[in-house]
Amino acid sequence: MVGALLAASTLLAPDAHAYRAKVVSVVDGDTVRVKKGKRTRTVALAGVAAPQSGECFADEARARLAKLLRRGAKVRVKSTGGSSGVVKKGRTHVNRAMVKGGYARAASAKGKLGTQLAKDATAAEGAGRGLWTACAPVPAPGGETPGGGTTTPGGGTTQPAAPGDVTGQPAIDQMTAELRDGFFRTFSSSGDISDKYELNLCGDGRFRYLHDTMYTTPGFSQHYINQRFGNPWSVREALIKADGSYRGAIVVGTFNRARDYNGDDAAITRDEAIDEPVEIVLEWQNGQWYAGGKSSQHYPGQAFCDPNP
Repeated sequence: MVGALLAASTLLAPDAHAYRAKVVSVVDGDTVRVKKGKRTRTVALAGVAAPQSGECFADEARARLAKLLRRGAKVRVKSTGGSSGVVKKGRTHVNRAMVKGGYARAASAKGKLGTQLAKDATAAEGAGRGLWTACAPVPAPGGETPGGGTTTPGGGTTQPAAPGDVTGQPAIDQMTAELRDGFFRTFSSSGDISDKYELNLCGDGRFRYLHDTMYTTPGFSQHYINQRFGNPWSVREALIKADGSYRGAIVVGTFNRARDYNGDDAAITRDEAIDEPVEIVLEWQNGQWYAGGKSSQHYPGQAFCDPNP
């Protein structure tokens, strides 16, 4: 849950009161920034554990929360201590809505809230909603997980190796050379939400992730840009099929800075140090690249790791 990663200056002082506020921005699937008077507060949805950046269903969770809590929306926040709280918009219990819809799991929470969220999570899992289906490990023949037991965030998995395939350090070296200084771009659209995702793997070891979200409805639009920066990236595992049909790599690293923008006016809404491990599978098969299990465009030699805009 992202609440543990937030800079101390943004956290709420421990309290147990309720207040009314307006939404400033959505950070991720379980964190929102609100404004009460002249003060901007960061609220982590109590009892909610949404996937984090680079993990399976993280982008969908953030998009869903941003749709529930549009910028300027009036909300009621009940603090549960520290930076955590229950957020309600009208009759919508936002914490429960995220778990019930399969956009997040239930985290540890005490009392009535914890009981409600646990039941919501069980119902969502039973119905196979959201991440409960999208993020399920894909078994290989014999019941083992492809890639020597490694299932990665993003829904992707490496294929099992066969005699003659290139594996180990030779495969890691080859895939590192192929991926160095390139970037991957993925697009998705659902209803009134369109998203662009980029993963840049720069030759100097830096890497940059970008999520550009546009919400458009009649008479209303919002534009958000989320970026995360890390250093260094590396290939942990790789596989190159002997017949040339497949090659893939598990890329790992740690994000150490996050920066968010309101894309409409390029105003920075967050710029803070973080410590967020990430891993993603990059695969090529049948003439197509996939990033985290999603069809992606690959641009060799065009990686860009400086803040943008």
